[in-house]
Parts: sequence; C-alpha cells; structure tokens
Amino acid sequence: MDTTTSGNWGKIFGKDGYVLCNYNGAGVDKRALPSYVSAVSYYKVKGNGEPLNTVWEPKTNDQRALAPDAGNGTPRTASCLYSADADQIGYTFTCTIDIKGVKNHQVSLYFVDWDKKRRKISVEMFDAATSNLIAPVKIVENSIGGTYLKFAYNKSVKFRINMVRGDNAVLNGIFFDPVSSNKPIRQERSGY
Repeated sequence: MDTTTSGNWGKIFGKDGYVLCNYNGAGVDKRALPSYVSAVSYYKVKGNGEPLNTVWEPKTNDQRALAPDAGNGTPRTASCLYSADADQIGYTFTCTIDIKGVKNHQVSLYFVDWDKKRRKISVEMFDAATSNLIAPVKIVENSIGGTYLKFAYNKSVKFRINMVRGDNAVLNGIFFDPVSSNKPIRQERSGY
C-alpha cells in the first residue's frame, strides 16, 4: 500500500503501462497497455454491464488527481469509475486484466476519495480463469490523499471492488510494472 505518492505516479508506477480510468470522460480510459496485457475490461451487474463514470474536475492542478502521463505534469483530470445502484450487489464492480501467457507482473490500483465521502473500499483479487481468491482481501480507508494497492501475479486476474462505507466504491487508475523482487510469484493453489 502506498499513501504518499498521490497522483504523481510517473517514475514510481506505470513503468510498463497504465490505465487512467475515465480520463477522457464518457467512460473512455486513457491507456498505454504493456505488450503482455491483451485487454482490460470492467463489469457490473446492473444497467448496461459497465460501471458508472464521472469526471469530478477537469483541468485541475490538485496533486491527488492522476497526472496525464509519466512526466507528472498538469493540468490533470480527477475522474473515476464507480458503481452505486440501490442494492447490495449494485455497489460492486469488477476489473479483469487479461495477460498473454504466464508472465510475472505487478499491477497497482489507485483510489482517491476526491469528494471526501469517507469511502471505505474492499478489494479482492481472483485468478481470472478459475475465480479462486489469490490474495488476502485489502481494505482502502481514508484515501482522500490517494492510495495505491500493489499486487503481483503471473496470469490473468480479476479484481472485485466493493463499497464498504461511503457513497460508492471508485477506481481511478491501474498501473503495470515489472515485479520488484527476484522472489518467484506464488502459483495459484487449487481450491480455496
């Protein structure tokens, strides 16, 4: 977990590639995917199957908003994907990252409670093919300044993003990096 970098992701995250969620508005991400990622997709149960999206503030200099590129410049766009339908299932959405072959990689997710709604978000990581949980559930609390969660794996993954408290659960960015250690990535265990 990183709570100090804020929206200044360049030179720290995204060395291989990135997705800035809804950065171009109307649900359109700003993307530079690495060669080993074949697709990034989202899903929620209700509506058209896609999470909702919003741009809180375009053309801002606020450092919590993700920089437009690895140069950490401005202006920035404060944007996100979210889910907020009026039942328990409606406060959850998923993000699936399809990896070509079996490759060790690090993926980091960025969350910011831009409008200070006291969001508390749980994040679950599953193997995309088997739906087996492959990492402990992570809780993002007090992300007003921005919080990154870092994960490492070697296959396609699915993240389930759940609202625990606040108006909704949000996702602001996804960053891809080489694995930072020489330790082998844990292979998926069978069953759960």
